[in-house]
Amino acid sequence: KFVRKNLMYGAKELVNALKARGYFVAFYSSDPIEICEALRQDLNLDDIYGSELEYRNGKATGKLEEKVDRYDRANRIKEIVKKNKLRRDNVYIAGDSVTALPSRDYGRFISFNSKDKEVDEKADFVVKEKDLTKILDFL
Repeated sequence: KFVRKNLMYGAKELVNALKARGYFVAFYSSDPIEICEALRQDLNLDDIYGSELEYRNGKATGKLEEKVDRYDRANRIKEIVKKNKLRRDNVYIAGDSVTALPSRDYGRFISFNSKDKEVDEKADFVVKEKDLTKILDFL
């Protein structure tokens, strides 16, 4: 319920449009895998990757079993690109902070609603509105 209630504007429309065009759509984040899984279900994503929390007796301890960082995400994208023999200009990666920058080596990078000037400067495309459908303008 939390994820559904807090979806960014245009998320469903963006994913539906991408899937209609034949894109593989993934969400890779340092967020807990439970959030990623909820997004996968709500948005019909093809793949997810997130940090795994430690649980004891059915309760989260506050510790991480596996932490996903910026380089882990970049490596995951690199694997997908290599496995599917994708060209950089056929891969789009959206991010809003410097933690997304290592991934830009494997695709065209879209700075999405970033508050960080460096992210905008290193991006192939910049979206300033908090509307995910604006990403479609660059595909």
